[in-house]
Amino acid sequence: MNKPPTIEKTKRQRSTKDPVNWKKPPIPDISTHLQTYLETSKAFKTQKSVNLSPTLDYIHVETDDKSWGCGYRNIMMLYSSLIQYPLFRAEFERKKLPLTLSIMDIQHTIEEGWKSGLDPRGFREFKGKLVATTKFIGSTEMWVFFRYLNVPVQLIRFTDAPLDLISFTCHFYSRQHDLQRSSPRIGERITSPMILQGNGHSKIIVGSIQSKKALIILDPSSRTQISNLPDIKLCIKSLLNDSERIRSFSKLVDVVFVDELCLLFPEHPLYQTSPGHLKLTTIPPLPEEE
Repeated sequence: MNKPPTIEKTKRQRSTKDPVNWKKPPIPDISTHLQTYLETSKAFKTQKSVNLSPTLDYIHVETDDKSWGCGYRNIMMLYSSLIQYPLFRAEFERKKLPLTLSIMDIQHTIEEGWKSGLDPRGFREFKGKLVATTKFIGSTEMWVFFRYLNVPVQLIRFTDAPLDLISFTCHFYSRQHDLQRSSPRIGERITSPMILQGNGHSKIIVGSIQSKKALIILDPSSRTQISNLPDIKLCIKSLLNDSERIRSFSKLVDVVFVDELCLLFPEHPLYQTSPGHLKLTTIPPLPEEE
């Protein structure tokens, strides 16, 4: 019988619980708690242009993975949202993924994505080995995970994050609503969360309040959110991120998100991209080299 893979750990990370196999029970459907709070709170119920991603579980890091697991936990949260839609769920089932992911499930899937030709540069950097390790993953590995599952994700880099990111996100959410109203080709609105990475840490954007120029962000490593969710009132200050807070997080950030245009228009170039091609869009665009 083959022995199970061993996990590479430092002394600090040794534990009787295997963090790459253990599945954390999520706090289910945190979006409903957010929606209820924003609709009933005096401070927010009069705010205009409040948009939220529907159906999302909150999944946070544990003691064993708190220094390296944020990327995996954000993948789990985005996955928990997308699996609600038959279009994506069928693909996840075809790839034999469970309803609730473990870190090991994610690592296996990223390795399979590399083997299929996705992101050769990342494959070389990791030497093709991720399973059963505590290696930190970034935005490109998150892109590989979802692209291997045929989810049309895009990766955008903001070089001056606060204002550009808030403007882009508010437009993204309002555009998703407009697309849903104008097109009969999707039976359900798919306003997916957006994974945000900067300064070696990642979080997940689950909504925006355009009138406040603020984003609603879940952080899998936030002590406040871990201790208090699903009680939104106790951590609303942690959830709301204005330009000042985003600037303190990182000026340069990457965003991984699902582009609904590719579902409305399957002939869209992104959906026809060759396997190894990772197109990184930069906002504002970088000057062309002479």
